[in-house]
Amino acid sequence: MVEHVLVPVDGSPPSDAAFDWALEEFDAERVTVLHVAHPSDTSHEEGAVVDAKKVLMGRPSEILERYEADGVTVDRKMAVGRNEVEAITGFVRDAGVDAVVMGSHGRKGVSRLVLGSVAEGVVRESPAPVVVVR
Repeated sequence: MVEHVLVPVDGSPPSDAAFDWALEEFDAERVTVLHVAHPSDTSHEEGAVVDAKKVLMGRPSEILERYEADGVTVDRKMAVGRNEVEAITGFVRDAGVDAVVMGSHGRKGVSRLVLGSVAEGVVRESPAPVVVVR
């Protein structure tokens, strides 16, 4: 049984789709939404924190409230790091995550030169099963 699902998010449509899929398909007691802010995404680390808060708070509150009313705990977490794969897989190990659900690729930009490289790395390195949603 899957009790704790991790959904790494970056504000892209695929990560939004992964979040929706995780809530609809898993009967988990706990869903953690994790955003890894890469320092190169902003000029200052404080800016990375602001970006992460925008991504994490971007989910419509009525969606979260519906699942929380059904007894699902939805946690929002943030990490700042240069290696998204290490941050995500480290969280999986440290938090006892049962499954990861993530988008097939993220935002475009300098820090994401190869689309899908984070998803591919998590699939290869995660100690928990990974579902990739398009």
